[in-house]
Amino acid sequence: MSVKRAFAVATLAIIVFAGIFSSCKKEIDNPEGGVLVFSTDTVQFDTVFTTMGSTTKAFKVYNPGDKKIKIDDIRLAGGTASQFRLNIDGTPGTQVTDVELEAGDSIFIFVEVTVDPQSLNTPFVIADSVMFTSGTSVQSVMLVAWGQDAYFYSPTTFSDEGLPAFSVLECTGGGVTWTNDKPHVIFGSLLVGAGCTLTIEAGCEVRFYKNSNLVIDEGATLIVNGLPDQKVLFAGTRLEDYLEDAPGQWGTYIQIIDNGQVFRSTIGGIWLYNNSNATINHAIIKNAYRGVQANPGSTLTLTNTEIYNNNDIGLLGVGATIDGYNNVVANAGGYSVALANGGNYNFRHCTFANYWGGGVRQTPTLLLNNYTDEGATTFPLTARFRNSIIYGNIDNEIGFDLVQSPLPTLLFEKSLIKIDPDFDTNIPSVFTNIIKNPFPALDFKSTFDNDYRLDTLTVAQDAGDINITNAAPLISTDNTGTVNRVIGDDPDMGAFEREY
Repeated sequence: MSVKRAFAVATLAIIVFAGIFSSCKKEIDNPEGGVLVFSTDTVQFDTVFTTMGSTTKAFKVYNPGDKKIKIDDIRLAGGTASQFRLNIDGTPGTQVTDVELEAGDSIFIFVEVTVDPQSLNTPFVIADSVMFTSGTSVQSVMLVAWGQDAYFYSPTTFSDEGLPAFSVLECTGGGVTWTNDKPHVIFGSLLVGAGCTLTIEAGCEVRFYKNSNLVIDEGATLIVNGLPDQKVLFAGTRLEDYLEDAPGQWGTYIQIIDNGQVFRSTIGGIWLYNNSNATINHAIIKNAYRGVQANPGSTLTLTNTEIYNNNDIGLLGVGATIDGYNNVVANAGGYSVALANGGNYNFRHCTFANYWGGGVRQTPTLLLNNYTDEGATTFPLTARFRNSIIYGNIDNEIGFDLVQSPLPTLLFEKSLIKIDPDFDTNIPSVFTNIIKNPFPALDFKSTFDNDYRLDTLTVAQDAGDINITNAAPLISTDNTGTVNRVIGDDPDMGAFEREY
């Protein structure tokens, strides 16, 4: 069944106003007494994608004196042609007149901006100002916003059944390539259809509006060709500094219809639908509801990639085949990695960790599951973790939710794990040369900043097996692509080789 059916069908453009800039901070006597004081002299917006509205910002206008002040005119200098919008003390528009401020009183002015396209590949800046006129005195507050042109992908198919709006990527000759000259911004669900290959070049930014995602349909392929110094970024459209690592900015929770039956399904930012394919190398996937989901029959090769700050699950395999190395999957509201309904999974030199700061976490870093319907339906499961780290800030970071028929094939080899101290790991066929619950505890550079390089001396250093590293395909460098793993001592466990 195809997912289409499942869905049910630094140049400047500044407006300069003479005599305004020099008066931004100046306190002017008002004919009715007192001075006007502003909470800021400049309202600045971080980068805003063209045609998209910004967040709302505000500043206050104060009357600090002991007499009432009359403001004859408050207006947006650019007028109706401005790309900024105002709400002045509850009144939307570009101008209000005869505003009276009682002694010690203040008003709020709210500002938004929508940036017009400029046909430029580099960010540009626009500016305007809010002018305050009292008699012959003029004051102003500057408005500044950075703009960025982008390629936009908007829904073309809408449903009256509450399903998400989506569009199908136009694909000529069996493939389409996204270049890194401008960001690619997705609204709704963008579907890569059967027989199409989407190739994303090194250095691309793929940005998602809220509740948006990328779906690789049955028979379709995704290829992400990042490089060590040009990683491909998958993230939300909000670019304010305080949202740099805020989870849940994209991805969605939708209703799927199959043969007339309605049920709920959560899908993440990048969804590999049944029998699809993906190769992702040197990417950062962050701040979604769910990072990557691979469905039954899909195959994913995941290398040198970081997945973090996702509300639900970082990496979810559902009866899929995933091969990966040098990956960091960390800091999720649920599992960092969940391997459910069986499947075939092979990980080397990966760091799976969870130090979620968005609330109390009840689930381990890693989940292994091979059944549904309370054991009524079972699936074969093979999962291998070698030269890897599975860690976090709760006592048990590996969840075994398994039935024994068919018997799952599990292997933790030359890996550092944090697990329930009472769990019996004396099973040589499953736990081979592991480091269990080390003391002192494993320390990373900064889990808060998603920096999972090994810090100081650690038992994970030089604790890997070079034969695992050298197995095909050879892992010659770590996640950074610059630090050699195969020269000198045995390699470190995890995604990063510690530099001296």
